[in-house]
Amino acid sequence: MIQGWFEDAQPTIMARVVIPRLMVNAYATFLVDTGSDSTGIHPDPTVFADLPYAQLENPFVITGATGSSRRFTEPATIAIASADGASVYHYDVDIWIATPQDVPAGLPCILGQDILKDLRMTHDPTDDILTFHVRRADRTITLSGH
Repeated sequence: MIQGWFEDAQPTIMARVVIPRLMVNAYATFLVDTGSDSTGIHPDPTVFADLPYAQLENPFVITGATGSSRRFTEPATIAIASADGASVYHYDVDIWIATPQDVPAGLPCILGQDILKDLRMTHDPTDDILTFHVRRADRTITLSGH
């Protein structure tokens, strides 16, 4: 089981983002967004300060509730630890990346349906419960000692 929390009433989880080509390996918090098709990261001066935005490839334009903006795709792995620390679930995705000039500052990273489709969520903000039961992962690593 994966444990999330509510930050400013928004469902949130922590995950590791690995983008091999760009040598990114960082923890980030993600807004759980059931309305987003894909997982994406937005510029964060703390978490992604060293992301080499100039090396991004594969640009495309998305249109959403806030208008249109440019994104880039990169093969990535999103790794999410179980609540008890015994397992790490890995999801291989084509992550969407926004650059600092393409979006306003302060937007959260988004966990989208490319990963959420493999999880079953219990979402109860009244009782402060946000849990995910893993139905499938691209890889599951069991940590020794658990």
